[in-house]
Amino acid sequence: HNEIAAVETASGDVNVYITGVRVGTNEFGSSTVSGEDDRLYLTKLRDNGSEGQFIWVTQFGGMSLGAAVSGDPKLAVDGSGRIYVADSFGGEAQFGDVTLSGGFGWTGFVMAVTDQGSAPTYDWANAATGGTYGTQAPGIDGVKATGIGFDEGVLYVSYVFAEFIELQSSDDNISSLSSR
Repeated sequence: HNEIAAVETASGDVNVYITGVRVGTNEFGSSTVSGEDDRLYLTKLRDNGSEGQFIWVTQFGGMSLGAAVSGDPKLAVDGSGRIYVADSFGGEAQFGDVTLSGGFGWTGFVMAVTDQGSAPTYDWANAATGGTYGTQAPGIDGVKATGIGFDEGVLYVSYVFAEFIELQSSDDNISSLSSR
């Protein structure tokens, strides 16, 4: 599963961002990314009307041996060049200099990078772990990211979980948590 977002810049250019999960060696434009474990990729194209011009690709995750990514990433772009990706992983995952550790089953996460034009820079990542008190709920194995979006400059991430959820932050940027 890939997620795509397009953003029109002040100069009228349209930047297209695509995220997904890759394994092995993959070519994106003039760049090759490789690794044996599941990794998230994030790539930027510029819409030139009749075709997309490759700008950059980066990968995140560096999942530990035997770990996995759910393969259902969510993508949001805030218009000021910050790109957010939410998904779920099992085991541990590396985002920039931050390693997020998973709990029971899947661990949900959201990460942010800033588009610097010719390359992205890593900003932060948060994990959401959880589970059940003693028994596993049918169909829910940990925490899975289900959506991401903006409203009046506030980033919202939705997760599905059984009985409880705990948030880890790499920069204390979580302002609230609600459950429904």
